[in-house]
Amino acid sequence: MVEVWHADSQGVYSGFSGQSEDTTGLDFLRGEVRSNADGLASFSSVYPGWYPGRAVHVHFKISVGDVVRVTSQFYLPDEISREVYQDETYLDRGEQDTPVDTDRFFLNAGDAKQSLMASVSPADSGYLAELRVVV
Repeated sequence: MVEVWHADSQGVYSGFSGQSEDTTGLDFLRGEVRSNADGLASFSSVYPGWYPGRAVHVHFKISVGDVVRVTSQFYLPDEISREVYQDETYLDRGEQDTPVDTDRFFLNAGDAKQSLMASVSPADSGYLAELRVVV
């Protein structure tokens, strides 16, 4: 089972208080899906927003049976984020304040940090982000 969650265009997560708005009890931009026989899982979502002190990222959790094997996050390239953030949906936020290479969690990943960078390419109606995780 693969679960993902991320912030909306304004940098707000569902299910939390203590941010710019209280979203306790809400569950937007969260989902889970079982991988297929080849171990692939696919999600469609909006491009994540940013919030102060963090680079653009998506959280994920991978479970095998009832056991959580991985809880982490992956990052989206700054050049793609800058391009996406020119869209009116994101413009009122201003410029992202934390590039990936200065994000404290990215830096703390040490030698594994490059494996947390998604490969992003243009797709029909947006972008396709890919990340390979071995469990």
